[in-house]
Amino acid sequence: MRPGAAHTAAPKQPRQLTQCRRLASLSPRTRSARCAATAAPARAPSARASAPGSREAAPLLTLVQWAIANKIMFSGCRPELKDGARGVFTTTDVSPGETLVSVPLGSALTVRPGEPSPFPEFALWVGLPWYGQLATKLLHERALGPASRFADYLAVLPLEPVDLPALWPYDAVRALQYPYLEQQVVDEQQEWDRLYDRLSPHLARRRLCRADLLWALSCVRSRTFAGPHFPTPPAAKLAAGVAAAVAVAAAAAALGGGFAAVAQGGGGDAAVAVAVLQPLLAGLGVPAAWQAAEARRAQSGEAGTVLYAVCPFIDMFNHSSRAQSECVFSAWRSEFRVAAAEGQRRGQQVLLNYGGQSNDALLQRYGFVELYGNPHDRYVLEDVAALLERALEGAAGGVAAGSGGPSLERGT
Repeated sequence: MRPGAAHTAAPKQPRQLTQCRRLASLSPRTRSARCAATAAPARAPSARASAPGSREAAPLLTLVQWAIANKIMFSGCRPELKDGARGVFTTTDVSPGETLVSVPLGSALTVRPGEPSPFPEFALWVGLPWYGQLATKLLHERALGPASRFADYLAVLPLEPVDLPALWPYDAVRALQYPYLEQQVVDEQQEWDRLYDRLSPHLARRRLCRADLLWALSCVRSRTFAGPHFPTPPAAKLAAGVAAAVAVAAAAAALGGGFAAVAQGGGGDAAVAVAVLQPLLAGLGVPAAWQAAEARRAQSGEAGTVLYAVCPFIDMFNHSSRAQSECVFSAWRSEFRVAAAEGQRRGQQVLLNYGGQSNDALLQRYGFVELYGNPHDRYVLEDVAALLERALEGAAGGVAAGSGGPSLERGT
């Protein structure tokens, strides 16, 4: 989707009206490698956080049953555990354009602009950032245990916080040796610290601690899609269209035209066409114009135009910058949807493109990078003059030291 997606602590708005951008997921969703600073092998975070073998496969089977019960539609694919990593694989040959998964908004954990607090005694919720609101919702559902409607989905989430840079110690962040990304990570760590300070009294009353909040934040930040927010339900727009059609037909009848005049034998085919088309155009035009107005506002990127959602099942798709399939939001059906952008044979993994995200964003949001083939990768230089000054100082020191200075070779 992303919902443009958020690559840093301050998320951008969706670039395209119905395109969803992945703000946040768990696995290196390809055979991507994690940053060398962590000194850990490249593997899917979902595999890191969950028990191996059948202990992880069993919740996936339960998730499929839960998805069916919660009106999540899927065809030709299912989540599976292969080679120690989770992903979504085809169960039959898939044709281009075929809808693979659709998740109704009611079956996702969402935060919408202006949403009132779902916890009457927790007025602080309204002033939290979107990821804080989603994190508290996630903690609430986990606290409900088996009584939660999302219990079978929660069983597939990692038991420990996702290994994101926001949870790294200072030395590990400095080991990135990339000032821009280091600052982004430090800023996010400070945001999470401030959020914990605000929430700690409420967490303590519920016997929750900092580790619980970090778990929820890391899950939310690594799994969330963002999409355009349409404040008016489709049914209300259609009802307005019906009312407009009735009003036009009544006005035409009052003026001596419309169906009544045609029934009395006047006007021929042209009169019939006018009598039919006027109410029809009103009935279709009002919802379409209303939808277009909300779409323009959503595309503008102004405040209050983005909804955030953790979408069960869809968050199992792994990422590739070369993949063509994307998550989109269908406003008329109020659902997130994934369709196959290309044909695939049975047993192949279906990969999603989380959006044009650099390795900086992938590492910060999901805990992995793509070592090869990321067309969106970039290196941000914040103070070129300072870097050049440091380089010149280093070169001068090398010359002064004679043979002890650095040896520069032309790269091949």
